[in-house]
Amino acid sequence: MREIIFVSETFSLESGWGTVAASLASEAARAGWKVIKVAADSSGDQNTPQVYRLSDGLWKRMVAARKWKQWVKKQPAEIVHIVTEPQFWLAAWTDKPCVGTIHGTYAATKAHGPFWARYQFSRGMDRLRKIIAVSKFTGQVVESKWKGKLEIIPNGLDQAIANEPRQEIDWQKESKHKILQVGSIKRRKGCLELIKGFAEYVKDEPDAVLALVGQIQEGAYLDEVKNTIKSLGLDNKVKLTGLVDRQELLGWYNWCDVMALLPVNYASFEGFGLVYLEANAFGKPVLGVKNTAAEEAISSQTGFLATSTNPQDVSVGLKSLFSGNQSWNFGPWLLEHSWENIFKQYQEVYLKYS
Repeated sequence: MREIIFVSETFSLESGWGTVAASLASEAARAGWKVIKVAADSSGDQNTPQVYRLSDGLWKRMVAARKWKQWVKKQPAEIVHIVTEPQFWLAAWTDKPCVGTIHGTYAATKAHGPFWARYQFSRGMDRLRKIIAVSKFTGQVVESKWKGKLEIIPNGLDQAIANEPRQEIDWQKESKHKILQVGSIKRRKGCLELIKGFAEYVKDEPDAVLALVGQIQEGAYLDEVKNTIKSLGLDNKVKLTGLVDRQELLGWYNWCDVMALLPVNYASFEGFGLVYLEANAFGKPVLGVKNTAAEEAISSQTGFLATSTNPQDVSVGLKSLFSGNQSWNFGPWLLEHSWENIFKQYQEVYLKYS
């Protein structure tokens, strides 16, 4: 039996990174690989080294590097897949073939903060045999010296997500225009842009409501979001839920009529948008915006791309989703992006370098 080591910040389904890592590990096991999971938290397998996050600092990382080097040398695994960019530095601490997946902002060296972290990331990128980007959009930020190792493999989805246990959501359930955003309250998620576009949409559809589901971080951006909601008179129409568990998240997907995420590209960016596929799995059309990675996560049969994040364009996008003129067909797109099909592409890489 072939053996593979997956390394990730986490394998928890409560995060996007964790969902991708856990899904890849599961598909590998289903395909007959012996899987070992190494994580920066407690979600990895027992008796595996802990690989620290960037925020843990240089000293802890160097201690972890020595433990990792000693441990991985003893493993019979033929290949290592480092699923999250903050752990790419580990590739420089093993002689085993390594591949890595880049998801978005952290694909850029400058995103790794202090000089020592950027240096370690760069050494890891040098050592990787193949760099897999979840979208062409993400691949654009890879420096030219690594472009020759780049391959595009999109994120996948387990369609059974719609059959998992979920919590029933009662908030404003009588509305005929229930809009959902899934993602942390961050500038790159386009929360403000969606709220302002929603305000335009409400002028024509006064029963519309909007729920923003995701982690809330205190700070200037959150203050701006709250002040915008208040100034536009949307207190009773917009809900910030904060971080929710998986069953509640799936309940919100089931609750909504459409899901919208309007990425904003600046210092950080959305690399793909797994939430679009998750909403599609519940039979919900989605709204993204042009000139972002949403173009690669949304097809003409699964949603609509707003021309821009201007309020009027966002309102037009929402109207297109609710118009009833479009016959949505999610099946082919979800099948193309099923983890079974996506993993086949990854496995070709594993077999080439192991």
